[in-house]
Amino acid sequence: MPHVDIRVNPKISESGVIERLVENMPTIVAEALSTELGTEGSLTAEEIDVTVQSYGSRDIYHHDIGIMIIANDYPARSQNLKERAQTINDRVEKFLENAKLALHIQMEERQTIKCYVWVLLAKGEFKEFTRLLIDNELP
Repeated sequence: MPHVDIRVNPKISESGVIERLVENMPTIVAEALSTELGTEGSLTAEEIDVTVQSYGSRDIYHHDIGIMIIANDYPARSQNLKERAQTINDRVEKFLENAKLALHIQMEERQTIKCYVWVLLAKGEFKEFTRLLIDNELP
């Protein structure tokens, strides 16, 4: 289950642009990082978690939007990681291109926005569970 962490310049963190980007990230990441259907690295958008955080007053940052993706390292995924990361980068760039007027206004008339996509593959093991919190049986 990959995790996407998005860090955002506070000037644009509450914009509708970021909300729409977050909504689209699970699909973008699943399509780019998924391996062949039925293999260990096969993904759907529902398996991608996304968190968003604005840079704080004590943070040092050089990008307006930073996207870090952590996913399990499978041979089928890592053999062409550069292409997969480039695909995500291109889709995010295209998304932001379509929203550039809104971003221009949010960024107080700045001419550019600086972003990155960083895909990290690591050995890992994901486990999950679901527990019933209320027993429906009467005593």
